Amino acid sequence: MLKFFIKIALPLVILVFFTNQVSAVNQIKGKLLNNTAFTKIELVDMIANKVIGTSELNKKNEFNIKANVLESDFYKLQLDESNYLILILDPNQNITIEINIDKFFEPKITGSEQTELFYASLRTLNFYESKQDSLDAVYSESYYSEDEATTQKLLEEYTALEEKKIDFLKNLIQNNAGKLTVMFFVDKLDMDENYTLFKKVSEDLRKNYPTNQYVTEFANQVSLAGKLAVGAVAPEIAFPDTSGNILLLSSTRGKYVLIDFWAAWCRPCRMESPNMVRMYNTYKDKGFTLFSVSLDKEKEDWLQAIQADQLGAWPHVSDLKYWESDAVALYGIQGIPFTVLIDPNGVIIAKNLRGEKLEAKLAEIFAK
Repeated sequence: MLKFFIKIALPLVILVFFTNQVSAVNQIKGKLLNNTAFTKIELVDMIANKVIGTSELNKKNEFNIKANVLESDFYKLQLDESNYLILILDPNQNITIEINIDKFFEPKITGSEQTELFYASLRTLNFYESKQDSLDAVYSESYYSEDEATTQKLLEEYTALEEKKIDFLKNLIQNNAGKLTVMFFVDKLDMDENYTLFKKVSEDLRKNYPTNQYVTEFANQVSLAGKLAVGAVAPEIAFPDTSGNILLLSSTRGKYVLIDFWAAWCRPCRMESPNMVRMYNTYKDKGFTLFSVSLDKEKEDWLQAIQADQLGAWPHVSDLKYWESDAVALYGIQGIPFTVLIDPNGVIIAKNLRGEKLEAKLAEIFAK
């Protein structure tokens, strides 16, 4: 799914949150420990990508930045492009930060209860993920051994940690849905599986931060996901077919349809072609078909791929606009292959099914 907020890996993010106030003067003072390389520090408006405050470091490596923060948002406190902390600032807040260069992403910050929440949450999340990384490394080694019992145990431990991590994230987000803090954690969850929670976060954030650009982008993504949620009617597609005639997705009503977004240039898509042909031949007489939407830009390439992969038995359409295709925005496509399975009424019943998962779902449907 599209990452709909600031793209920063959580282990490399430090967050500070402050309460809204009317004035717009912020003071950020502090000290760098074990510093021998840096002479100044800057506060950067991330949306405008503009320095809004600067301080030289004195002989004691102390700094004092005064800046006009006009609204609650994300900012960078940076020594250079590679060494910076992410701050969430509200107007008229004074904070103190002690930064140890040797432990740059573990600063001591005073003046914010949200800092404690963030660090506690981040530590817990990192605990689960580091444990999973360790298990994953051992699992990779044992996978090729004959010790099936050990391999299964490792897999069970990994799954149990994943469940605990997900429960932790859900509780954190539910209890803090209206805080900008959650934007650093919500993306760890699957939106399709947790749409109700994403919607609550979106609504609460919009209420608290109605003009925030990141919140608006997040809300737009959630709104789009709602239109594509399981149970929603799939948006209409009206593209030219291989003969240049406009073909509607709704023309397939009455059948179960797998909307398959692909392209001739997409190797994973082409590798899936034999499975698509097999599924079509298995269930075509039971009320199943495909509706393939190509993100190609050259018609000749598109047509050659259909012929080479023997995909011509079902409808194919494309506006030949590559990633500028109207389908990309309409269905929120972030990568291909991507599939949407709809029922005879055009209602979405599953998304992103391929291979064994697609086969299992179709077997379930047509076993009824």
